[in-house]
Amino acid sequence: MLEAGQLDLALVQGEVAHEALAGVGRPASKLLIFTAMYTTPGMFVVRGDQPYRTIADLKEQAGGVGARGSGLVVLARYVLDGIGLDMERDFQSTYLDRAGDGPAMVMDGRAAALWGGGTGWPGFAAVGRGPQGARFIAPGTEERARIQTRHPFLKTMSIPAGAYPGQAEAIISVGSWSFVLARPDLADETVYRLAKALHGGESKLAARLPQGHETTAANTVAAAPRPELIHPGARRYLREIGLTPRGGFAMIYEIRTYGLKVGSQAEVIKRYGEAYEHRKKYSELTAFFSTEIGPLNEIIHIWGYESLEERTRIRGAAAKDSNWPPKIQEFITRMSSEIVTPFPFAPLPKPGKYGPYYEFRQYEMKAGTLPGLLERWEAKLSGRIALSPIALAGHVEFGTANRFVHIWPYPSLDARVATRKKAVAEGLWLPVAAPTR
Repeated sequence: MLEAGQLDLALVQGEVAHEALAGVGRPASKLLIFTAMYTTPGMFVVRGDQPYRTIADLKEQAGGVGARGSGLVVLARYVLDGIGLDMERDFQSTYLDRAGDGPAMVMDGRAAALWGGGTGWPGFAAVGRGPQGARFIAPGTEERARIQTRHPFLKTMSIPAGAYPGQAEAIISVGSWSFVLARPDLADETVYRLAKALHGGESKLAARLPQGHETTAANTVAAAPRPELIHPGARRYLREIGLTPRGGFAMIYEIRTYGLKVGSQAEVIKRYGEAYEHRKKYSELTAFFSTEIGPLNEIIHIWGYESLEERTRIRGAAAKDSNWPPKIQEFITRMSSEIVTPFPFAPLPKPGKYGPYYEFRQYEMKAGTLPGLLERWEAKLSGRIALSPIALAGHVEFGTANRFVHIWPYPSLDARVATRKKAVAEGLWLPVAAPTR
């Protein structure tokens, strides 16, 4: 239904999500991740008075494995396949018409075991509350290694002690993350607002549901198989709160500089602000400046995108809006646009209280000297930003060749002088690589 566009969002069990996103047995889905919901480490439960201790002990025994076609059944197939077992060949598997039938079958002896997973699963809790209690059987250390060698997408996961009645120790198994997936054309602004609302209430959700503590922004970043599988609206929120995967979300920044007629700046900023109220639903500004020192009568606006393709898509959508671009053409004397790729080791821009003064520095280098610049900057940057933060540092990919840009916020001009003086005195001044100017 998601792929058909009949739903906007849906909870999808981990193995089913893996098969859809990876294209297992079918073309890869274009669905995207809104959030990670909870983990499902798979295991069996047996009555506490039964002799079974390992998965091998359950061979040829009757067991409930869930409703045919359910996500738990798919997980069972992967886990058992990883240790050379087959649900149909090696077990007397019973597919349940109703999930609630499984616990009764175990407790009255019709089934030796019930397959399930995760924290707070009702079937496990019901067996645990039974008169004989419960014992949980998960893959052992060697079995987990075999499973993960064959099916690397399955991760080591655990159920904390006390999650179920009578469970005295943590249970270690393998499993996957269930995700809320979104149709790919769901508006970025809609997903952004949903992500902000959901993750802004993480503590309240965790207080109400045992699994709720797993539904976090941090877990979404950690659980996504690849960063690009997270919906752009959700990625925008994750960037805002400073959460990025290892290596970060790929970003580019377009720096647009407009020269203005003398005396027009106040009116330009007013009109720009009015039009931006309509533009921001497509993507938000990273930064907006007007110049006070250096080239005068300029405004500089910076827009962040994940790729040139996203830039084209968003700009195309915004251009169809009758309220954009701002009606400032009569005041513009010149325009320039440069695409900047951030230095891989530098912090990306994120919302916060900075400035209000920003020093915008640009250097043009001799051709071929960028690698040396990156090495020198990487060695010095962490020490320098300990003195004051950096807003953006990167090299120009499209625009003026062999140029790099760095932008620094300061609370006052006096603070700028003091910070720069201290950086020089402590040997933290950021070097350049053979600049031409």
